[in-house]
Amino acid sequence: MSKILAPVEYQNFYNDYWEAHPLHIERSDSSYFKQLLSEESLLALIESGAASFPDVQAINARSPIPVCDYTKDKMAICAERMMQCYADGATIVVSEVHRKFPALQEACLEFSKTHQMRCQANAYLSPAGNQGFHSHYDTHDVFVLQVAGRKKFQFYSAGIKLPFIDDTYTPEHKAHSEMMDEVEVSSGDTLYIPRGIVHDAIADDGEPSLHITLGAFPFVLRDLLQEMMQVASENDVAYRSSVDLQQRSVDMAGLKNKAAGFFTEKIYAEAVSRLADEVSLSLPVEANAALEFSLQSTIALLHGNVFSTEKINDTLKLRVPGLVLSFEDPMAIAVDAILSAGAIKVSDIPALNNEQKLALCRQLAEAGAITVGNAA
Repeated sequence: MSKILAPVEYQNFYNDYWEAHPLHIERSDSSYFKQLLSEESLLALIESGAASFPDVQAINARSPIPVCDYTKDKMAICAERMMQCYADGATIVVSEVHRKFPALQEACLEFSKTHQMRCQANAYLSPAGNQGFHSHYDTHDVFVLQVAGRKKFQFYSAGIKLPFIDDTYTPEHKAHSEMMDEVEVSSGDTLYIPRGIVHDAIADDGEPSLHITLGAFPFVLRDLLQEMMQVASENDVAYRSSVDLQQRSVDMAGLKNKAAGFFTEKIYAEAVSRLADEVSLSLPVEANAALEFSLQSTIALLHGNVFSTEKINDTLKLRVPGLVLSFEDPMAIAVDAILSAGAIKVSDIPALNNEQKLALCRQLAEAGAITVGNAA
């Protein structure tokens, strides 16, 4: 996140721009995002034969492009026809591109870990002077990372303030609106667009444009309150009793008193824990090679793969991409020692017998939390 926003300070961004205003960060280094993705690597993906619809699409704001124009059997992308669509003005869109390129995967994992929200990367390759999408708003926050070329973004007065994920955009949202601002984004720049702000973009006439969007999907207050009510309902039958919809007079004071029962620190903590679990479980599981351990092995924590930990009474919760592991004492004591040490000899793991120590190491290795060797 620091690289995406630099030189803007993290806290200043959240105080002044997050969910409120677009932010354009200009940079003189045109190669700033080159290590994440390149036009050559994106086209190589198209030509590899491994891409398929809907992961890869051709989009043109001037006229819809039938999927059959660039696909063959089983929706596989036909590279030759896709490149013809591109030559005719279509934008090539690769969804969840982070699943294809390790550097982008790492960037998304870091974002999710830092902000405890789901993150997805899409790539957009537009021919010079062309526009992929009509005016629209996104229902998630967007960070545009301009990799190559230039693109002009226009912002309009229409839109919805902080839409929910299911508040789908329709053209009526732009009716009677006017353009409020215009920004030209160049290679190396970042552009933040809050969800709900109507915008469109067109590539510069002089050269193609390649940009990555990091889509950020934060939990909103509604999500938290729903999760708190779910926790409360699981523990108190009163929240599971029926209501009489024919009753026209309501004891509002009594209703408020009942509702207040789920506003407790314990229920809040459990709800937040469950939402944090959702972030980890939404991520792809890291593929890990089988590792061999002995009592003389040194194991090291893979800090980048450990999203968060949480101790609740005698239970330790460990979150890694795609998995949430729960340990109770004495296993929780052993895992806590590994987390604290960063690197530790297997024989020195406390609270377990030798067989349990080796079993724990195998479990943590399969989850992608540790490796054999020094701290990583």
